[in-house]
Amino acid sequence: MLSPGTVLNTRFRLKEALNSNSVRQTWLAEDLKFKDQVVVKLLALSGSMDWDDLKLLEREAQILQQLDHPRLVRYRDYFAVNSLNPWFCLVTEYVPGVSLKERLDKRQKFTPTQIQWIAAEVLEILNYLHQLNPPVLHRDIKPSNLVWGTDNHIHLIDFGCVQIQPRTPGATFTVVGTYGYTPIEQFGGEAVPASDLYALGASLIHLLTGLSPSELPIDNNLQIQFRERAVSPIEPQFYHWLEKLIHPSVSGRYSNANQALIALNASISAPIESPENTGIRLAKSEKNLSIEIPSRFAIEYLRPSKQTLQKSLWNWGERLFSLRLFVKLQIVGVVALAGWMLWLLPLPLDKIGLNLISSLLVLPLVLLILGVPAGLILLILLLNSGVDYFERVSLELNEQGLEICWKSLGLPKRKVVNLSEIQNINLTQTKAGNGRLYPTLEIAIYKPMMFFLSQRKTYHLGQQLKTEELEWLKREMNDWLTSHSSPLPQLKPSSTNFLKILKFNQKTADS
Repeated sequence: MLSPGTVLNTRFRLKEALNSNSVRQTWLAEDLKFKDQVVVKLLALSGSMDWDDLKLLEREAQILQQLDHPRLVRYRDYFAVNSLNPWFCLVTEYVPGVSLKERLDKRQKFTPTQIQWIAAEVLEILNYLHQLNPPVLHRDIKPSNLVWGTDNHIHLIDFGCVQIQPRTPGATFTVVGTYGYTPIEQFGGEAVPASDLYALGASLIHLLTGLSPSELPIDNNLQIQFRERAVSPIEPQFYHWLEKLIHPSVSGRYSNANQALIALNASISAPIESPENTGIRLAKSEKNLSIEIPSRFAIEYLRPSKQTLQKSLWNWGERLFSLRLFVKLQIVGVVALAGWMLWLLPLPLDKIGLNLISSLLVLPLVLLILGVPAGLILLILLLNSGVDYFERVSLELNEQGLEICWKSLGLPKRKVVNLSEIQNINLTQTKAGNGRLYPTLEIAIYKPMMFFLSQRKTYHLGQQLKTEELEWLKREMNDWLTSHSSPLPQLKPSSTNFLKILKFNQKTADS
């Protein structure tokens, strides 16, 4: 009977059961030789044992001995325990950290930037596995098998479903994988490198939505529909990349991890152009970046009225200047005739002028009587809408830091942040007083406190802007911060590595 304290093979002392049933058990143990922690997977030799399980365990032990990658679980030992109840034992190194599944269970929300970083980390591992000769397929990528290590890297564990590809034609196969993350071809024993990519895409969608892929709707082509369920807004380039990763057909996906990695790099690095007809004023130089965001009132009411008036005057001016000379002379003649008839009238011109002035003075009075109540009603509606229609925001990025100023009907609010404190700039959604969700730009910082403590703060702005405008601002700010050696995690192309990953601060991971 296995219990804490039992020593296997005179070397591995069992400490804590991680998973247990009558046939299969997984334990956290101590390696008495190297004085570190290991994971022991045990399979009982009994009448209820499935021989396919033994075949998979032996294959896992065989393949792990041949792998050499810093972010793959490492082989330690494989042996059989001859006792009253014989066991087959596979020992691997313990990866300190927290699995993505545990983070999801704690309802952590992953930002698109974090998900892109996780995707790049896993793709680099898969690129190594798929380029081996023969290629090695994991076949069970899911959040519980992806560990966010204490070294701020993603590690791939549990090779219990591993397969060397290609499979021998005509050979029997064991159906493995987890429902929701497993592509159709894998159920038929035809797993290929693109099958691992599908499982990765499904796992990323789980992080993006907080829902298991099996809980999400699918269309008639068996494509998972996830965009409407995303916790944070997704950039179009990244959405299309994810959509291709989980294409139901193998031919519709990227063929290997290397190709997917290059495409991910391209989707993140794709320039976002300034939106047309935006009211945002952006000035960028080598030393600073200034952004002026107008109020929602100016965007929805003042700017359209101004543009309509300017457009009307411009159209009339263009129409007038485009007239033929004969038509212009006719218009001048009509104006001259009207002036001559006015001069011939028996009424004195001074009386006509006074009557005209008094008539013109009546018009503003009428507009005032009707307009003031209408304006007050509009103001009351805007103030009680749950959205600050009069808030204007200005941002100033320079070598000293970031200054944000919110200006509304009341006193302005100002915040100053050091560049080293900025940890993340992402698109998110905030709830207004009316209960509606609006896309906003979130700036997350970590403020140092006493000793090793720090405090996470977030500042939101741009509730009055469109998603494409927020994406543009996010890219401009990230680019400026990157060029000034900001610690903000960025994914950059490199000649030696398709995606250079700047480590996340572990505190950012816990946010």
